[in-house]
Amino acid sequence: MKVKGFTLLEAMVSILLSTLLVGFTFTIYKNFNHYYLIYNSQTSRLNELLHFKRQFNKDWNSALVINSYQEEGIQFLNHIETIEYQFEDSTITRIAKTEQTFDLIPKTIEVEKDKENNVIKLSLELISNRQKFVFSHFKFYGVKNAVENKK
Repeated sequence: MKVKGFTLLEAMVSILLSTLLVGFTFTIYKNFNHYYLIYNSQTSRLNELLHFKRQFNKDWNSALVINSYQEEGIQFLNHIETIEYQFEDSTITRIAKTEQTFDLIPKTIEVEKDKENNVIKLSLELISNRQKFVFSHFKFYGVKNAVENKK
């Protein structure tokens, strides 16, 4: 009578194949998890940048008076409130009824005023995750609105 079973060689081959399969699966999982963390980090930085852009555009467009303080900050005055943006070394702070801090690095801020044509131009260069983003804003004022520069 013959006993049915596996030989030692067959058992070792199946263990080797199982080990290779588990190792391959773990490597794929590790790479997938690594790329997911990178994607999640980039998405959160992009959301921070888009949130700043949306809020800044809203404040810029609703401003009746814009005061600039060289590279330290910008102040917007509208019918409802006074909003101030302070540009620090590693953050931008929006001070209004509620204070917001954006983890963006302001690199250059240029404000040009043309009082004859009632035009103000703003160029803002930000750095997020070693990438540069440039925002340019133009605003044309009517007779009632003012452009002021405080030093």
